[in-house]
Amino acid sequence: ITNGSLNDVIEIDAASNNGVEDVRVIRDTSIFPPTIADYKVYIIDEVHMLSTAAFNALLKTLEEPPSNVVFILATTEVHKVPATILSRAQRFDFKKITTLDIVEHLRYILTQLNVAYEEEALFIIARSAQGGMRDALSILDMAIIYSDEKVSVQDANSVTGSLTYENMEKYLVAIVEKNTQEALHLIEEILAQGKEAKRFLEDVLLYLRDLLLYQQAPKMIEEKFAQVRPTFIELSQQLTTAKIFKIIEVFNTTNQEIRFSNNAQIQLEVATVKILDEAQTIQTTDSASQQEIDILKQDILVLQKEIVELRKNGTQTTSAKKQKPVKQAPSSSYKEPVERVLNILPTANKAIKEEFKNVWGDLLNMLTIPQKANFMQYSIGAATPTQVVLVYQKEVAFLAGKVAGDEELKEAVKHGLARLTQYSPELIPMTTEGWSEVLELFKGNNTQNQEEAPEAKDDFVDRAMEMFGDVVDIKDE
Repeated sequence: ITNGSLNDVIEIDAASNNGVEDVRVIRDTSIFPPTIADYKVYIIDEVHMLSTAAFNALLKTLEEPPSNVVFILATTEVHKVPATILSRAQRFDFKKITTLDIVEHLRYILTQLNVAYEEEALFIIARSAQGGMRDALSILDMAIIYSDEKVSVQDANSVTGSLTYENMEKYLVAIVEKNTQEALHLIEEILAQGKEAKRFLEDVLLYLRDLLLYQQAPKMIEEKFAQVRPTFIELSQQLTTAKIFKIIEVFNTTNQEIRFSNNAQIQLEVATVKILDEAQTIQTTDSASQQEIDILKQDILVLQKEIVELRKNGTQTTSAKKQKPVKQAPSSSYKEPVERVLNILPTANKAIKEEFKNVWGDLLNMLTIPQKANFMQYSIGAATPTQVVLVYQKEVAFLAGKVAGDEELKEAVKHGLARLTQYSPELIPMTTEGWSEVLELFKGNNTQNQEEAPEAKDDFVDRAMEMFGDVVDIKDE
């Protein structure tokens, strides 16, 4: 069989013989018994390349094969083989050979041939073979021909088109140091040496994959490569997992775009600038977030002092009649906009209020962290196209005065609602006490109007329902 002199073993390349007529020849000749061996064996390589009609022609023979005939269907894409064929065959999956096993076998061959070699060169060849021993041996043959009495790393890189570890490490070091000029210069230099852009991306992606594995399971990489380079260890410490994921994401996208580009170098340069630009953006964002956190901490300290002061003043009791009155909390100094809100209520609209409530969560996401801290234990009391009344609970009543004096915050709310809705209302904060007073006055005014004009009662009820919705409880007295 190895010499190809046994006529009972027939190998057919389905990539070039994939028609119905080719399968019919197999079907017609399989009925004849073997001449020398006990079985006649048909090896159909790349069987997934057969046409649908050819598969149908082969199916009959597979269903009722002659007793002395064996079919071997070989493929690397078993998912393309019809289920009717798979159900009538035994399946044997040949797994990829590990990199260490390939290196060990290459080492054995070179030792038998008395050919000198560099250990790292064998790993480059083994990784390029991607689990196939046949490909590894073919690459090794070419490396021996290119070599000068010794298979070197340079020979292995020349044959496989791979990048040297030094080039990949220099590039990633430039990324870590945010040296855009150096990173772009390395890309130009590597491509000028004849390296393919797609291979550049694949090699860097493999290197990043190894960095991730080393961060999570260092022993796995140590067993895989036997010796880990010092620069590799330094990069695993300098590059965070999130940063590695980001570079992989950009390179994967670039790898797809290169297929449709006439200038791969431009794609690589754009990807490099994007990675470095996002790194700077992340750093700036982190710095801004830290500033916001510091501001928020200061606000919390102020609030804590106010709470301590409130508790201190609230617990001062004495039986003396001439005792000075307790100092009011800072929130009590805020003048409730009762008259203003009272004038707003007649034009308040429930539909607009509901629209504001639906987008309020998105509005808060548009604000900074310190600005968000001003919104707790509150509700939207009423709304018009030009005003929205925010009612704070008693526990956080001081926020009403704080928000009323924060013009920047009110402007941010106004612009945010303008982006989310068709309105850009002014924010009017007040406490539950002030809101209750407004409702009582509004009710009293309308009751007086009803006494003067009883026929307006129904209109008033309808108007109240329109403004406040389900919170209105109608009672006939």
